Amino acid sequence: MRLFFLIIGFLLIFSALFEFFYKESLILLIKEAKNIKHLRLAYNFKISFFKKDTLQWVIKGKKLNASDKSFISIQDLYAENFQELLKVKAKKAFYVPTKHLIELVKNVVIEKLNDSGKILETLITDKAYIDLYRNKVYGPNKVVIKRGKIILSGRGFLYDTKTGKFLILKNGTTIIGVSN
Repeated sequence: MRLFFLIIGFLLIFSALFEFFYKESLILLIKEAKNIKHLRLAYNFKISFFKKDTLQWVIKGKKLNASDKSFISIQDLYAENFQELLKVKAKKAFYVPTKHLIELVKNVVIEKLNDSGKILETLITDKAYIDLYRNKVYGPNKVVIKRGKIILSGRGFLYDTKTGKFLILKNGTTIIGVSN
């Protein structure tokens, strides 16, 4: 009987010590976790955006950084808009949520597709902005726009993704009869 009470006493002491050290470790872990700066990074990601159960955008990239609350940066952007039939590629992109604006930087290529997926027109520049409210793409730099056998080029542009109309702001030239 003494052995039984001795074992029970030992178990009670052991469980009390375990609970004490467990709680202390947990308190220390919680304190350390509060000191960790939250990183809002994603690598090799894919994001799908829906509006009323309809797929609007699929965005892929090598790196997404949402650490800064004023914008989201994306490295090696590839995006598809299924409503406007657009494909967008850029080395870097910055999304500013408060302005509903996407800034595209370096090796920017925007392709407008028809319903069967064939490329109707291609816009190539080093800097462009996509205004998500107005469905407009614009930029200040050199631009080349290919539409079938027509090539438009110049500096500064405005492009309406719904109508397919382009406006070259400076030094506009047109070449007709060139094949893709």
